[in-house]
Amino acid sequence: MENNNQQQYVQLVVEPEFEITTTQPWRVRRIADGFMPTINQRDDEYMQVRLNQHMYQLHRLVALQFIPNDDPEHKTQTDHRSKDRTDNSLVNLRWVTPSQNCLNRDQIYLEDIDDETGYHFIHAKDINGKVHKIYYTKFKRFVGLI
Repeated sequence: MENNNQQQYVQLVVEPEFEITTTQPWRVRRIADGFMPTINQRDDEYMQVRLNQHMYQLHRLVALQFIPNDDPEHKTQTDHRSKDRTDNSLVNLRWVTPSQNCLNRDQIYLEDIDDETGYHFIHAKDINGKVHKIYYTKFKRFVGLI
């Protein structure tokens, strides 16, 4: 008989040899031996976990597991409604199109200032999905006193 204080687990859809808790705090464990991989926070505040040599963002795992997607062909991204990347609660996550996801981003992410150079830049993905900085050449912010 299972203790009522223990969290319930369900098998992960994307990595069937692992399971995830059905409620927060989210935990992932390997079914075979109970190994629990560490969930880390990246510099950009997203939570991530490595399963079978593949790195997954926690919010994406949670969405794939628990949030129905009414249009998987177009709604390919998972959005944090509150813009808080550390809040991976079910009520804060939703499936969106890439353009919808851009509308909910903070302006600081869309346009930022490089602390070393003082130049403005935006983040953009290439056709392989790699993120690059694109710098504006006519704008520069001077930091500090001369």
